[in-house]
Amino acid sequence: MLTANQTTRKGRLIRWGGIVISTFVLSACAIKPEPLSLAEQRLQLAIDRQMAREGVEPLEGPLTLEEATARAIKYNLNHRVRMMEQAVALGQLDLSRFDMWPQAMASAGYSTRNKPSISEATNSVTGEPSLSDPFISSDQSYWDMSLGLSWSLLDFGAGYYNAKQNADRLMIAQERRRRSMHLLMVDVQNAYWRAASAQALKDEIERTIRLAERALRNSKQLEKSNTKQPIDAVRYQKNILENLRNIDIIQNELSSARIELANLINVPPTSELTFAPPSLEDSKTAVTDLPMKTLEEVALVNNADLRETFYDVRIAATQTRKAMLQLLPGVDLSWGPNYTTNSYTINQAWNAGAVSLSWNMLNVLMLPSIQDQGEAETELSVKRRMAMQMTVLGQVHLARLQYENAIKVLNRSVSILDVDSKIKNYTVNGQRSGTHSQADVVAARTVAIISQMRHYQAIAQIYAANGRLQASLGFEPNLSDVQNTPLTDLTEQVGSAMNRWRAGDAVEEEMKAIERVGQQALASNAAAQQAVAAIETEQPKASPEPESKAEPKVEPKPKAEPEPKEAAKDEPKVASKEQSEEEGKKGGVNETTKETAKETAKEAAPEKIAAMARRFLAFWR
Repeated sequence: MLTANQTTRKGRLIRWGGIVISTFVLSACAIKPEPLSLAEQRLQLAIDRQMAREGVEPLEGPLTLEEATARAIKYNLNHRVRMMEQAVALGQLDLSRFDMWPQAMASAGYSTRNKPSISEATNSVTGEPSLSDPFISSDQSYWDMSLGLSWSLLDFGAGYYNAKQNADRLMIAQERRRRSMHLLMVDVQNAYWRAASAQALKDEIERTIRLAERALRNSKQLEKSNTKQPIDAVRYQKNILENLRNIDIIQNELSSARIELANLINVPPTSELTFAPPSLEDSKTAVTDLPMKTLEEVALVNNADLRETFYDVRIAATQTRKAMLQLLPGVDLSWGPNYTTNSYTINQAWNAGAVSLSWNMLNVLMLPSIQDQGEAETELSVKRRMAMQMTVLGQVHLARLQYENAIKVLNRSVSILDVDSKIKNYTVNGQRSGTHSQADVVAARTVAIISQMRHYQAIAQIYAANGRLQASLGFEPNLSDVQNTPLTDLTEQVGSAMNRWRAGDAVEEEMKAIERVGQQALASNAAAQQAVAAIETEQPKASPEPESKAEPKVEPKPKAEPEPKEAAKDEPKVASKEQSEEEGKKGGVNETTKETAKETAKEAAPEKIAAMARRFLAFWR
């Protein structure tokens, strides 16, 4: 029986439990959608902008192409996102390793009831209620505690394959980061040269606009004064306005380049950028002089998009093995200590262990479907890899062709720029002597500006084609830790990588490394084949079975002299040498050959078992 204090304490516990449960239920029902306030949004945006600019070194002096590329690699937000994705994939791999560990579950529970647990018994023979009084088997309130260690072999296998897939996903994240770096370098080079051309043409464009506007005002005054024919004045104005429109188009094309470059290198769009572009010779590379076969081999090994498809095939194959693993029986192991405060339990502390085997035999019916689905997914990944391989080869050929065409366009633009510059100088001198009008000077200056802009565009196209070729071949600067490396050191590393690329040394070294690996693989295969051949030659061959199943004829033995009976009992009979040779010729097998074959079979049995185990493990890998 419970005392008054125990009854009061139990009532309080029940009341408090009811209050807590009611609070949770009411709070869950009271949840309503709340839109984000404008103040919170503006505050978070300000914090994000501050974090985005945090750690970015300010610009000092003219910006070189190497520094712009280094700044983009180090500070570009999209590239940082790719790096964080790789870090997240690495963390996911670390977490998946814990799935293979056993589970250590600690549990504690409190049970209570308002009335004692009273039980009655029934006679198992007569079915009548037992004559004994009802009995109490447990306390009204007690604690149960346990610490269990459990391990499922199926969970271990699934965790193992999940870890392998996460390892491949980590490699995919790395390849995507490389592809992001390739595209980032191409965009930086293109935007840099457009912004540099805008800087170079800025003064000339402003001077030409002022001259055109002054000529336009003078023409309108002449039209009002009727000193010239009105149609001549209007045609004169139209010529000037068309040149101004061409200049406006040039400004629109070049003005956005500075903002694009500022966004790529993560500086404020209002920053004033000055440029120190490299010489024209730095835009050329010796990579295009290499044989196309070399470029194709390097691209097929290093291209980031193609390497990603290889990992996709491995993930699909691993997924099939993981699905087939679920068809196997499940083996669960558990062990741990237990404790209870129930006073009716004699052994209140005990250790318990269990081994359970479970198997859903209907899963066997899923085997054909799983195999078909796995083969389909693997085949799909293989087809994607084949398609990507053809795409990469096409990208290499196209990038090389675009580079060669850009070189031709650049050479032609240099000649046109030289001619237009001479025409502009002659026109300016002619205006001074009175042989050319102001409109002719505006037109000549506009044409010269357009030629100069096209000259810079040709240089930008060369760098763009060069970057696409570099991305197709899968080359990026071999940099150290980007986040912890100072910007000056990173700029030097980028410049060194660009010089090696222009000289063609990077591609040649990579091709030598590919050939070296191929030779090592061939040597390993040849050594393995020689070892297998040596093992096969060392193994004793079983004697051939007789061609005819008929028993061989045995010639009658010559009569021997009689020997004592005791000697005949003790010594075995030995056939003569001639008789053994004659039986061997006729296909008989003597006792010595049989014993040798048995010993050989016993020695080969462990090797066969080991070979079968290796094939089984290779299949599941």
